[in-house]
Amino acid sequence: MEWSSCTADDRVYAILKAKIAEEQGDEPYPMQLVSDDYRVFAEAWNMGIDAHLEAMTERSSVEQIGHKAHISIHPEELPTLVRRLFEIGETEDREDEDGPAFRLATDILSTLNIEDE
Repeated sequence: MEWSSCTADDRVYAILKAKIAEEQGDEPYPMQLVSDDYRVFAEAWNMGIDAHLEAMTERSSVEQIGHKAHISIHPEELPTLVRRLFEIGETEDREDEDGPAFRLATDILSTLNIEDE
């Protein structure tokens, strides 16, 4: 299963949500980001409520320390972040699977031991 297809296939998104919940459990997902990774993260964070009626909320947090953003993503919001990163990577002006949005989404999944099947 190609996880980036979760942007257009609700069934794939439901499976991805279940896998993330299984791997992450109840713990927040920590990240430290700089540069392009932070830029695409901020874009995903700032989308507001989307067509899936999901949003990033105050349950997740971002704190700037030096030149890094220290981020803690609530486990229930992590699938939303991953899906949104794939969506950003698909936009016409960024159709690049090696771009920062796709890379960050796949890196998050990789750290959770969730690989394309």
